[in-house]
Amino acid sequence: PRFEEALKQMQSGIKHSIPLSTIVKLSKGRINVTPSLNYEEWWYTKTTLRSWDSANKKVTETAQSGFTRASTYRGSISASTNIYGTFTGLKWGPVRALRHVITPTAYLNYRPDFSRPKYRYYRSVQTDSAGKSETYSVFRNAALGGPGSGKEGSLNFSIAQVLMAKVLKSTDSTAKTQN
Repeated sequence: PRFEEALKQMQSGIKHSIPLSTIVKLSKGRINVTPSLNYEEWWYTKTTLRSWDSANKKVTETAQSGFTRASTYRGSISASTNIYGTFTGLKWGPVRALRHVITPTAYLNYRPDFSRPKYRYYRSVQTDSAGKSETYSVFRNAALGGPGSGKEGSLNFSIAQVLMAKVLKSTDSTAKTQN
């Protein structure tokens, strides 16, 4: 009996992800475009069902057994390039040259709303005698979570900069002739 009870209360699940991406070089390799798609899937043997108990005026929650799977996907695309600047012939102490690299990158991300009825990952339950209701995930008590609600979309822009200096060392073969 204890083993059977432990099995009933056990939280288990499997989650796997498949990330796909590639790099496409445009304009003779000056611009890198990276489209990507990420697919995630959860496997569970239980889901959560909530219902309104009108006799006791409260929401009851029960675990429903049976294999259930849920999946999500998101897509993104980014584009970046490098802009180079070189300054030579400098004599700032031991500094003889500077190289400046600027990398602007634009990102676009999108994930659909997995709480929409067609996915069947979210349900509504009455929460009071007045008929008020709320939406909940059938994976709310799952060990590994489940698909998120709400649509996601973003457009981001970043700039990375690197400044490098060529520093003359006393051990360089040209150090004696340039001092």
